[in-house]
Amino acid sequence: MPQTVSERLADSLRRESRSLVAFLTMLTGNRSLADDLFQETCLEAWRIQERLEPDAEVGRWLRTIARYQVLRHFRRASRSKVRSLSPDVLDRLEGDWTTLVVPSRTERRRSALGTCLEVLSSDQRSALAQRYEGNRSFLQIGEPTGRSESAVKMWLSRLRQKLQDCIERRLKLEDHDG
Repeated sequence: MPQTVSERLADSLRRESRSLVAFLTMLTGNRSLADDLFQETCLEAWRIQERLEPDAEVGRWLRTIARYQVLRHFRRASRSKVRSLSPDVLDRLEGDWTTLVVPSRTERRRSALGTCLEVLSSDQRSALAQRYEGNRSFLQIGEPTGRSESAVKMWLSRLRQKLQDCIERRLKLEDHDG
């Protein structure tokens, strides 16, 4: 069943939140202000969600809204003698932002998986490769080692859990360090 606009927006906000706060921090130079503007961006996106085109790239749409929130903030601040960035500078910064490599959650998970796979023995990596790359059955994987189908199933289940735990630890470490 296709997602509603609200569901699509909610998923995108969850997925894009870190990147959007980082973008706002770059534009404002102030993390606290970026957090406030992120909240305003979310509220505005929710308010105008019906304008989101079905084929639109939601991250770009959200950055546009965020950019307007920054401009609005600086316009208000200019009345109080606070110096602001011009729309041209904001355009250039946004252009630079889109060329930066901001790893997605999927890319971060893949990177962590690669590191975690290195910890496994060659037999363990081979069994996982046979199952997931070679589409071999549990019985086929177990034959050379004399393991039963259920023993291989349990072994692979434990390996997947071990990898999952390793990936989560690495991601938490990255989040803590970043």
